[in-house]
Amino acid sequence: MTCSGPRFTVIMPTRNYGRFLRRAVDSVLGQEGADFELRVIDDGSTDDTADIAATYGDDIVYERQAQAGPFRACRRGVEQTPPDRYVLFLDADDRLRPGFLRAMAEPLRHFPETGMLFGTVINVTAEGRERPGPAPAVSADPLTNFDRFIQGRLELSAGGAVFARWVLAPLAEVLDRFGSFHGLDRVLVAQGLARGPCRVVPEAEVEIHDHAQRLRDDVDSFCATGLTAVDALFRSDLLPNAALPYRRRFLGRVLLEQARLLYRYQRWPEAASRYRRALRSDPAGMLRLRHLRRMLLSNLRAGLPSAGGRERAFGGTEPVGHAQPVEESIYDDG
Repeated sequence: MTCSGPRFTVIMPTRNYGRFLRRAVDSVLGQEGADFELRVIDDGSTDDTADIAATYGDDIVYERQAQAGPFRACRRGVEQTPPDRYVLFLDADDRLRPGFLRAMAEPLRHFPETGMLFGTVINVTAEGRERPGPAPAVSADPLTNFDRFIQGRLELSAGGAVFARWVLAPLAEVLDRFGSFHGLDRVLVAQGLARGPCRVVPEAEVEIHDHAQRLRDDVDSFCATGLTAVDALFRSDLLPNAALPYRRRFLGRVLLEQARLLYRYQRWPEAASRYRRALRSDPAGMLRLRHLRRMLLSNLRAGLPSAGGRERAFGGTEPVGHAQPVEESIYDDG
């Protein structure tokens, strides 16, 4: 669809999400008052994704690749996007609410130098309950936004964000150098915050849908690859010099997130180890009663016999069968 003003490319990576695809595609094609194209990048689906995409004809650009992961699908879409466009990533199981692109286009008409715009994320549970995310307040100072973001004090999501094409330039280089890893989307947001201005557009709303196949809490993947985000982000060729001293703070934050997730799933030795490493990396970030209490409990429980456990990839034991997460949310304390 064409219209005067900034132009958008919506990149929709998908794999075996045919059952959700119409909802996502229709939410984009129904956008009014904005110039956009929709590129659906199929990451080797084996369901009816291709057949559903074909019903849209020339209204969308559909491409298929051998399975390589969602970040490489996004890279493919970005590389085919002209440099003067703004990019939005939308998962094929999510949905833009009406007026999203029109709301994003308005500030870009007046502030075209903006690197990123963030909308309102509406989390939708599998039962259909809606939980709007917080409305963040960003600073006019890029370094302040960067610092608050890497500490987890500024909640900004790549889902529901619009990126200037220049912000996404590091994507290909990071993938070539480090491969795919948990938190690559956060690296892109963080480096964009450090390098230029951003804005929040509360009236631009996107629905992020939860369901059984959406593995947000993939413990092993996060613990195996999450620290790669630290090396991928803190490089002098990617960040301004003023941001480089914040490395240990970000390292402590990622370790703390891993520890909280491991604590939730009762993997006590691994949780205890990461809590201790987080304390060494960023003592100030650990100075909350909840963190210290969980570290103490993890240390105590890690000292108990495993009672029929088996060794795991990251050390410690897991009881035979599946441990149930403890009743505390890992997302309740920022």
